[in-house]
Amino acid sequence: ALRLFCREDVYSSGAGAIYLTKNPNGAMAELVAVTDSISYTLRKGRAAAALKARSQLPPQAPGELLCASTRKNARRDAAENAAWQDWTGARLTPRWVLGEAFAASAAWQCVAACDVLSRHDFTAANVSVLGVSQQAIGARFARP
Repeated sequence: ALRLFCREDVYSSGAGAIYLTKNPNGAMAELVAVTDSISYTLRKGRAAAALKARSQLPPQAPGELLCASTRKNARRDAAENAAWQDWTGARLTPRWVLGEAFAASAAWQCVAACDVLSRHDFTAANVSVLGVSQQAIGARFARP
C-alpha cells in the first residue's frame, strides 16, 4: 500500500534501540545535543523545518560525520539536502541500503552514527531526520 504514495522509495520494517546511561565510563559515544522536534505539513514547511533543525546543531568541524535521512529520491530529499548543503565532510545514509522504516529509520541512523564513533572513524556525528511523520529533528553524538 505504501507504494501508492511513492513508487521510488524502498520500504522496510524493523526496530531500533539505543541504550542511554548517565554513566560515561566505557561509553562508546555520548549524546551531546538534541534539537527541538519541528512539525511540518506535507505541502508547507518541510524546508523550513529542516533548516531549523540544522540550525540547532553545531557547525561542521574537521573529522565529523553527517548521518542523513535522505533516500535517493530527489523530490523528497531536496529540503534536507538544502539544509545541509554547506556540509563538506563525510555523509552516511542508512536508508539507501536499509530502506524507509519510518521511526525505526531514525533509530538506525543513531545506531550507525554511534557505531562509527566507537570505531574512532570520526570525532562527532550529526544525525538529521526529516521523516515521513511530518517532523524534523536532529541529534549530535561525540566520542567521550
